Amino acid sequence: MVEMHTLFEDVRYGLRMLAKNPGFTLIAILTLALGIGANTAIFSLLNQVMLRRLPVHHPEELVVLKSPGPKHGHVWSDGDDSEIFSYLLYKGLAKNAAVFDGVLARNEFAASIASHGQTDRGSGELVTGNYFEVLGVRPALGRVLSPANDDVQGAHPVLVLSHAYWARHFGGDTGVLNQTILVNNTEMTVIGVAQAGFSGIQVGQTPDVFVPMTMKGQMTPIRNGLDDWNDSFLAVLARRKPGVSMEQAQAGINVDYPGLLEQQAATLHLRTGGKDRQEFLSKRIVLHPGAQGRTTVQRDSGPALTVLFAMVALVLLIACTNVANLLLAKAAARQREFAIRSALGATSGRMMRQLLVESFLCALGGGVLGLILGAWIMNILTPAVVSEAGVQGITAQVDGTVLGFAASATAISAVLFGLIPAWRATRTGVSQMLKDQGSTTSAGPGHVRFRKFLVAGQVAFTLLLLTGGALFSRTLWNLRKQNLGLSTENLITFSISPQLSGYDQARTVALVDDLRERLTALPGVLGVGSSQIAVLTGTDMGELFFHLADPVAFGARIQRRRHRGEHESGDHQ
Repeated sequence: MVEMHTLFEDVRYGLRMLAKNPGFTLIAILTLALGIGANTAIFSLLNQVMLRRLPVHHPEELVVLKSPGPKHGHVWSDGDDSEIFSYLLYKGLAKNAAVFDGVLARNEFAASIASHGQTDRGSGELVTGNYFEVLGVRPALGRVLSPANDDVQGAHPVLVLSHAYWARHFGGDTGVLNQTILVNNTEMTVIGVAQAGFSGIQVGQTPDVFVPMTMKGQMTPIRNGLDDWNDSFLAVLARRKPGVSMEQAQAGINVDYPGLLEQQAATLHLRTGGKDRQEFLSKRIVLHPGAQGRTTVQRDSGPALTVLFAMVALVLLIACTNVANLLLAKAAARQREFAIRSALGATSGRMMRQLLVESFLCALGGGVLGLILGAWIMNILTPAVVSEAGVQGITAQVDGTVLGFAASATAISAVLFGLIPAWRATRTGVSQMLKDQGSTTSAGPGHVRFRKFLVAGQVAFTLLLLTGGALFSRTLWNLRKQNLGLSTENLITFSISPQLSGYDQARTVALVDDLRERLTALPGVLGVGSSQIAVLTGTDMGELFFHLADPVAFGARIQRRRHRGEHESGDHQ
């Protein structure tokens, strides 16, 4: 109780000392706020992209399935082909009950969602019937999909709304259950709403609706692929049984995998004994931790965010060094005070605690202001990241994790800039303090040397930060000037999704041809090209299909062979 009383006294005295020196206090708080605010903002992004676990039951038991090696047929991927499987291959893997409690698959799709006379462009996710069961995600309303939804293709026109979409477009209306809405021109019945906070297992994507995998033919009429061993479009995750290690699970799943590859190889007509067949059949499943879900955004943006976080951490270190130097200068001016207090019986530990309390009060002010500054930086930075990187679900919200980080950064900063100055200010004896007190602002040679050391450290850290920033800027400049293989000058790109309105492949081809002819006839248009996948979007597919006029229209130079001519139709090989 006595200790708490003296602590309150230290706090009151510390506040008086900070108020007595408003210039010092303001500079110290602003310096710390800049460092803590920048670190808080970048940590918020880093946490959402790389650290945050899925809001599901025991996420540490989840694993992502990968199969490195050659792929054959169509591969619809967002960059990592090894994570993509066909539906038939998934069904074979899902039968393994020895090491897994369940195996799920999912695939995103563009969705046109119409209800109450309003049509919205959204995103959907085709999921297997056991998707919610394996993840342990409960419904906030109604029910979720079940394995029974996997039995017959096209026979289950039902869906589950995401909680965010339900709140945003239906106002949280509980009467939404059993309502019929149009998704990609198909009538679907709402059977439930997913739990709050759950937005799928793909970082950077926030599906509005969850649809049974067996409805793929209706959601993507141009390409079904459920009965094709060589149409790979699914990301697959599994939940390990309790007590089963990652190594045991990987060994268990690879017992059946070679047999599944044999079935797929039979459809490829690979030459028996040939190198291609041997390489294909030698593939194995490799398991990766899935607690954060499937994180392609982590692969693309993680290294840059990590380097950026290291740079802003260096900013905070420079700020702490600067404040430590200010505290040393302030302590030198308070030598007479320390000498008198020591002569009156105050111990070095008691005075050191007083100085540390002052440091923590200063850090607290910097932390509060830094949190406000960090939230402001997040509001500016997050929309830019979302628009430039094309990711969803990244928000500027300050949650408990961000608050905890800001509090930790504040406490660590207080120790970094306050401990050594407090120790050096109180370790000198009374006689030495009075001897050094030639004037109220003098300091001993040890203080001067240490302050010079801090200044040298500040200069070194600042040069390191400036060098890193210059290298970053140069890299960005080089990337902007990189040869893309096509001319982007006066180039306009756009995309259309006829399948969202129920167009099949033949109608889509006719629409694109008609659109190309109409655009070509416009004054000032030099050429029009089209592709199945829009250029410069980062999307990857194993087989690319270009319209016959595309290379010329885009200004792309073909190094060998010739351009396809206008007279050649898409059926020519």
